[in-house]
Amino acid sequence: MQLHGLRISLQLPDITLHVGQDARFLVRFENRGPATLYLNPHVPPNLHLATTDEQPAATPVSYIAALSSLNPNVVLRAIIGLEGMRAQAAIPALLGLLRHRNATLRSYAAGALSRMSGPGLQKEMRAALGDRDENVQQHALSYLTRHGDALDLERFLTALGSHHQGIREMAREGIRRFGTASTFPRVRALLDKTRSDVTGSAEAALSALTFIDDIPRRTPAQWDQWYDRHRGVTRTEWAREALRVLASATLAAGLSGRQRDSRQVSRGPERHGGPR
Repeated sequence: MQLHGLRISLQLPDITLHVGQDARFLVRFENRGPATLYLNPHVPPNLHLATTDEQPAATPVSYIAALSSLNPNVVLRAIIGLEGMRAQAAIPALLGLLRHRNATLRSYAAGALSRMSGPGLQKEMRAALGDRDENVQQHALSYLTRHGDALDLERFLTALGSHHQGIREMAREGIRRFGTASTFPRVRALLDKTRSDVTGSAEAALSALTFIDDIPRRTPAQWDQWYDRHRGVTRTEWAREALRVLASATLAAGLSGRQRDSRQVSRGPERHGGPR
């Protein structure tokens, strides 16, 4: 028998027993291997037994209890279940998983938290941007695109130069939401980078910032010309101009369609086939 803090491991020929406050009742029987039993006396009686191949009972309470399992697969399934439920009661436990040594569990926990909201969560998700796993960073940025504020704009601008595509996509969304007219030069400067992935993301961010359709693509010189004409106004004015352009294009398309229809009516229906 070995004692590891709050965890006791008992090795027998056909069973491995773990007793500790960081586990729950969980038993697995395999034809080709030993059984594994995790025992936690603090788990409610109705949650005592589950197999590793089963989803924990689909309730927030059972999923939260499963987060303390020693089996990463059980924890992962519980995180996914809680994400679908948007269970606010799970936030403290999920925040604890952001410090887990398993990067996959940290990433899924961050993904679940990115779809929730609660006191103190903004601070924790900002801190998660420092995680060494880029998927965790992406989820943290995703959260900030919805629940952040103007103070996060610098974080989005920095993230736009990331090697990770998902991070750059979240950065673009953050710039779309929190960017100002003065943000333009910072994003425009990225067009001079040699990495095509960064320049492509910068172009998309400029389109989001200026409300301009990114098709056709503009050259850096064309963006410079656009900014020379618009540098003296606010981003709100950029949006109003984009709406006016869209309204004019929609009206022109409608008039063109009506004229085409009227010409067809004046000619009458087309006759098919030769004379009988």
